[in-house]
Amino acid sequence: QPKELKGGSLFPHQLEALNWLRKCWYKSKNVILADEMGLGKTISACAFISSLYFEFKVSRPCLVLVPLVTMGNWLAEFSLWAPDVNVVQYHGCAKARAIIRQYEWHASDPSGLNKKTEAYKFNVLLTSYEMVLADYSHFRVVPWEVLVVDEGHRLKNSESKLFSLLNSISFQHRVLLTGTPLQNNLGEMYNLLNFLQPASFPSLSSFEERFNDLTSAEKVDELKKLVSPHMLRRLKKDAMQNIPPKTERMVPVELSSIQAEYYRAMLTKNYQILRNIGKGIPQQSMLNIVMQLRKVCNHPYLIPGTEPDSGSVEFLHEMRIKASAKLTLLHSMLKILYREGHRVLIFSQMTKLLDILEDYLNIEFGPKTYERVDGSVSVADRQTAIARFNQDKSRFVFLLSTRSCGLGINLATADTVIIYDSDFNPHADIQAMNRAHRIGQSNRLLVYRLVVRASVEERILQLAKKKLMLDQLFKGKSGSQKEVEDILKWGTEELFNDSCGLNGKDTSENNNSNKDEAVADIEHKHRKRTGGLGDVYEDKCTDSSSKILWDENAILKLLDRSNLQDASTDI
Repeated sequence: QPKELKGGSLFPHQLEALNWLRKCWYKSKNVILADEMGLGKTISACAFISSLYFEFKVSRPCLVLVPLVTMGNWLAEFSLWAPDVNVVQYHGCAKARAIIRQYEWHASDPSGLNKKTEAYKFNVLLTSYEMVLADYSHFRVVPWEVLVVDEGHRLKNSESKLFSLLNSISFQHRVLLTGTPLQNNLGEMYNLLNFLQPASFPSLSSFEERFNDLTSAEKVDELKKLVSPHMLRRLKKDAMQNIPPKTERMVPVELSSIQAEYYRAMLTKNYQILRNIGKGIPQQSMLNIVMQLRKVCNHPYLIPGTEPDSGSVEFLHEMRIKASAKLTLLHSMLKILYREGHRVLIFSQMTKLLDILEDYLNIEFGPKTYERVDGSVSVADRQTAIARFNQDKSRFVFLLSTRSCGLGINLATADTVIIYDSDFNPHADIQAMNRAHRIGQSNRLLVYRLVVRASVEERILQLAKKKLMLDQLFKGKSGSQKEVEDILKWGTEELFNDSCGLNGKDTSENNNSNKDEAVADIEHKHRKRTGGLGDVYEDKCTDSSSKILWDENAILKLLDRSNLQDASTDI
C-alpha cells in the first residue's frame, strides 16, 4: 500500500483495484471499475488519484464528476485517505463559482508579484454533472490528466448533452465508476465502451449485429472476453466474505376489502381502455392506470377523498393501519422488530406514502424514533439525518425515497430493509438495499419485499426479475408496450370473480374456508430460489385458489433469524 495513504489499510480487493487502475493508466487504457455497490469504489479511486501525484508525479489536474448528494462523502474520503491531495469543491451559484475560479483555479506567481500562472492550483476539481453543463467553456480549456465519473452509467445515453460535452473535452485518461454497468440493454453498454475507447468500439450497429443473439454460451463468452480488459467487477460475496450475507424474502399480501373495492372500481372506470389492450392503445394511457393501481396497492389514502376527515386520533390511526394490507402487516412486523432491538430502513417510491408512514410512526412509536429523507431534503439535512440515525440507537426506522436515496447514503447500522413497493428498474431497489449491505455491516441483513398478490405489483416484480438475467440485459429488446399490457391484465379475472373482497372476510369465515392456507405452507409450495431478487415465486406468489393469512405465528416465523446462522446467501 502506498505510504501516502493515511486513512488506514486498504482491503485486499481495494488494493487490487488500485494496482489495476494504475496499470491501465500507464497503458493508456480507459476503464470501468464496476465493483458491486458497498465495496468502497470511492476509496479505491481516491487512492488511485493520490498515487498519480505522489508516485508518478503527474502535473495536470484531475476532474471528478459525482452526483451532488455524494459530494460530501467524496470530500470526506479524500480528507481521510489522501489529505495531501489538494481538492477543490466546485459548486454553488454562478457568483460563487466565479470566486472559485478567481482564487482557487490558477497558482500564484512564485516571484511574489501576485500574478496568475498557467499552472493549476488544485490537484482535483470535485464537481457535479450539472456544473459541466453550466460551465463547459471553463472546463474545456483545462488540460486534464484524468476524468473520473462516479455513477458512470449516467453516460449510457450517447445522445445526452453530458455525454457529448465530456467527449469534446481533452482527457489523458478516463475512468468510470458504477455498481450497475448493465441496466437495460446492449446499446447502453456499448455507449459506455464507446465513451472510453471510441477507436475500439466505433459502430453500435456492428456491435449489436455481432452480439444480437446471446442465446449461445459461445457468444456470451465472446462478449465477456471483449469487455473484460476494460472492466473490473467483484461481488461482495467473493471480495468481502466478512460482510454478513444478505437474505431477501418476498412477502405476499392480499388486498384489504377497501383496497379490493377501489382496485375493481379503477379497472371498471377504465373498461374501454382495458378491453382494447393490444389494439394500439397509447402506452401512456396504460401507464397512468398502472400508477393508480399501484397507489391502491400501497394504501387507498393515496387516492384523493378516501381518507376520513373526522374522528379521534386513536380512531384515525386504527383506520390508517387497517385500510392497507401492507401497512397492517408492516404494523405487526415493526412491533416485533422494535421489541427485539432491530433497526429498519423502509423504502418507497411515493413521497405521499412516506407521509402516511410518517404519521403512523409518529403516533405508534413517537416523533424521535425515526428519520426521513426524500428528494426534497437538502444535502446538508440529509447528512445530518444519516449521522443522527447511525449514532443514536433510539432511532428505530429510517424512511427513504427509493430513487432519491439510492446514492451517497451509508446506513450499515440497520439490519433490516423493507421494500414497501418495488421499482420498475430492479437496479434501483438493489441500490436501496445496498445502503445497509456494505462495508461496516456487522449483522446479517434481512430484506423484506412487500407485494400484493395477483396485482400489477406482482407482474412488475416478475418483469424486474427478468431484467436481471444476463440474456435480457444484453438483448436490449425492451418490449415495454407488451410489458405494460401484461401488467394491467395480471390478476384482474380473479379479482372480479372474488365477490368476498379478499382480506375483507370475517376471521371466522377465513378459518373455516378450505381455500385459505397458512402462509408458511403457501411459501413452501410455491417459492423457488433465484440468483437475482432472492426468493421469488415461479409464476404468481400463490395459486389463484389460495388466500394468504398472516397470523401471529406466520409473522414470527417470517422475522425469525435463528435459522439463518448457517444458511448460505440467498441473493
